[in-house]
Amino acid sequence: MVVSGPKDYDLDLRPRTMTGDPVPVIIQCCPSCGYCARDIGREITPGVREFVTGPAYRSRLIDPALPSSACRHLCSGLIAEYENNPREAVRSVLHAAWICDDLQEVAGSVSCRMMAAEQIISAGSYGIRIRREPGLNELVLSDLFRRAGAFEEAAAVVSSVIYPGISEDIAEALLFENARISHWDTLPYRFSEVQKIEKNEQEEIHV
Repeated sequence: MVVSGPKDYDLDLRPRTMTGDPVPVIIQCCPSCGYCARDIGREITPGVREFVTGPAYRSRLIDPALPSSACRHLCSGLIAEYENNPREAVRSVLHAAWICDDLQEVAGSVSCRMMAAEQIISAGSYGIRIRREPGLNELVLSDLFRRAGAFEEAAAVVSSVIYPGISEDIAEALLFENARISHWDTLPYRFSEVQKIEKNEQEEIHV
């Protein structure tokens, strides 16, 4: 997993680049039926046409509490759930959270992160890991909870991790998460910042 260089990542895996940090996927929305997808011209899964007319989908599509672009990502996530694709569902909700971050919609960011966390936990109950690399699923989940201010839940996730077999960068990031949780910290951090911040804090302790 590349976590530094020309491309970096937040601890919730949002890509960061030197040329800007746009949300990496644009979701289209059919103006007539409200179907949301990366490509609304693709063949629709049987049953989806009826699904997008349902109240749960329609209320998510026009949720006044969220930016319209975030609503489209959430609706794309609902469709992914309907199609039994939990990884794509979580990815869509994460993108909605990042949109809210960019627009400084704090309540929306928190709401979307909690949705994504619930989906990761639900998928895990069926033996499905959203991220397959050892420890990465737990890192993303703990970061979602921490960024949403759910510190007890975040700490419980970190404490559940079995460290043998986890790569050094993920292990360091998990320990970093634990330190941020103890400081009631909801700020975003990148993989490239983990060692730098830990080093600075250690130097402050010994001053």
